[in-house]
Amino acid sequence: MNGLTDINKILISQSYIDFIYDVFREQGVKGFECIGLFVGVIIENTFEVKTVIIPNQTAYKTKYGLNYRVEGDELYRINKWLYKNGYTLIAQIHSHPTEAYHSEMDDDFPIIATEGGFSIVIPNFGFDEFSINDWSVNRLTSQKGWVELGINEVKNIITIM
Repeated sequence: MNGLTDINKILISQSYIDFIYDVFREQGVKGFECIGLFVGVIIENTFEVKTVIIPNQTAYKTKYGLNYRVEGDELYRINKWLYKNGYTLIAQIHSHPTEAYHSEMDDDFPIIATEGGFSIVIPNFGFDEFSINDWSVNRLTSQKGWVELGINEVKNIITIM
């Protein structure tokens, strides 16, 4: 397997989606973005999300907009936990205050940097009713960097159970 490029199916429980939306809304009420991580196991070309991690993070507002920061010691702690539990990080998922798109900051400072990994952006702090159609789903490629997937491709890859 070359990074995560062979993954063509991600299985996620609806309860994980509900949980992440609740966290995003809680932070959104305060006017902050938030990030979570989908982690789990690879079975052939399928990734099964086993849990969601909400890293310790600092959210802030600047004259350039909203952002969050996850410190190196927290990333190290998460990586140790992943290794100890035999889990892999497949995607980062975070909220935006308005539309869902992969910003320049998202491009330049991802937590997931493995080829084939995913970066998902949720609009309106997650306050809208859940719809995968509203997500911006991006995949890291070696040739083009982050590439936004079309909705049909997203629906073929991501299955909410």
